[in-house]
Amino acid sequence: MKSTAFEQFDLSGKSAFVTGGGTGIGYNVSHALLKSGARVMIAARREEVLADAARRLMESVEGGEVYCTRLDLSDRNSVEEVADHATSRLGGVDIFVANAGKDVITPVDKVDYGDIDAMYQVNVASNMRLVTAFLPYMRKNQWGRIIFISSILAKLASTREHLGLYCSAKAALNSYARSVAAESGRDGITVNNINPGLHHTAMLQEFIDASVEAHGPQFADEFVNSINSQTILGRMGRTDEIEGVIQLLASEAGSYITGTDITLDGGMSILLKPNPL
Repeated sequence: MKSTAFEQFDLSGKSAFVTGGGTGIGYNVSHALLKSGARVMIAARREEVLADAARRLMESVEGGEVYCTRLDLSDRNSVEEVADHATSRLGGVDIFVANAGKDVITPVDKVDYGDIDAMYQVNVASNMRLVTAFLPYMRKNQWGRIIFISSILAKLASTREHLGLYCSAKAALNSYARSVAAESGRDGITVNNINPGLHHTAMLQEFIDASVEAHGPQFADEFVNSINSQTILGRMGRTDEIEGVIQLLASEAGSYITGTDITLDGGMSILLKPNPL
């Protein structure tokens, strides 16, 4: 007998919009949606990155439809323009994955208004505006999926890394997701957060590089060894390990999951360990 176990994961006929969809975790988010049959539009600041990602995605999934659009989440005009463009080009967005983000490495007593404005514009305000743009179509169809790629730092704190502003922005995003879930659930729309732990992404490498500059070359090995020791699985995550969770939350298979946080951290957040850094 032919298995029908995966029929609920089929996203054929659905359209998806993914911010930061060309690199790191965002690339694997896009790949997961494309493999499940969705048409995918990826958005990011760098056009050359988008073009390369689109080429690789289409090569990896035969018959896959991938579109690109330049988006600068720090620019409110760019957010407005891309929201309109995505809605027009795709005929409406069924699945919105807010993946792109920004961090600022600043001690809590050194944060200024520029840091605050930049952090909340990229991580929170831009996502609020995109949700506002995409919700009417989802409500009209009585079906939609909104997924925020947040962080375990929405619930945890760090010491030497000086990520307090980033932690607070991700916590705000997680709280906002619950409000959207509460207000749109009766319209067949689910809204969830995925809280990844540390995966070796370009953003993480930028953090390591900046920390090496501040603390010395030994920091890189110390940091990686520290993270590995703080996970139950003894390693950092691979970016492709988000794909199954995305396919669940974006499809009918996850239709009764909403307003929740799904942690993807190898068990880091349940261990009681001092921070060696």
